[in-house]
Amino acid sequence: MNLLLSQNARPSSEGPGVLKDSENVATSLERGGWRDFGFLPIPKHLRYDPARPFQFTMLLNITFGFGSTFTVMNLYYCQPLLIEFAKSFGVTYQDVSRIPTLIQAG
Repeated sequence: MNLLLSQNARPSSEGPGVLKDSENVATSLERGGWRDFGFLPIPKHLRYDPARPFQFTMLLNITFGFGSTFTVMNLYYCQPLLIEFAKSFGVTYQDVSRIPTLIQAG
């Protein structure tokens, strides 16, 4: 589903964000009216081009694999350190267990 709409493109009955035909896409690209979230302009080199659809290549797949591996690894790596934090700062394990929760929450 294409979430990027131009200001003049009409949504179809398939739901919000889906353009009716490729003419609206081409017209919208020519005018440069693409906006993300309705107000952020999208640079030309980052806009969707029907002539060059997105390709999920093997390199991109491997990159996502490594990225997710390191993210999960960092979530579990802190667990043995929490015991040492609790001893060093003189707090309970329950209190120190809030550290990774708050970090994950952002």
